[in-house]
Amino acid sequence: MVTKVDAVARSATLRLVPSAEGPVLRASMPPDSGRADFGKVSAHAFDLISKLTGHPCLSGRFRFEFEDLFVNRAMAVDLVADKLITG
Repeated sequence: MVTKVDAVARSATLRLVPSAEGPVLRASMPPDSGRADFGKVSAHAFDLISKLTGHPCLSGRFRFEFEDLFVNRAMAVDLVADKLITG
C-alpha cells in the first residue's frame, strides 16, 4: 500500500521530541537542501508551533532546530536496496 509519504520523492521531516528544557520541534532536511528549502520548512514549522501553542509566535515554549545530518546521522538503512548507508 502506497501512502502519501511514500509518494513524495523529496521531503523534510518535522518531529516533536522531548528535552529537559521543554519540547523541541526538530527538522530533518534532505542533504541537498538549499536556502529556499530551509525557508519553506521554517515557515511550516512556525505555523505548526503557532497551532500547537495557540499563539501567532514561537512564544518560547518550543525550541526549533534543524538536525545536522552530517553529525547526527551516523548511519541509515536503505530499505529498498537493503544496504547500510554510513555518514
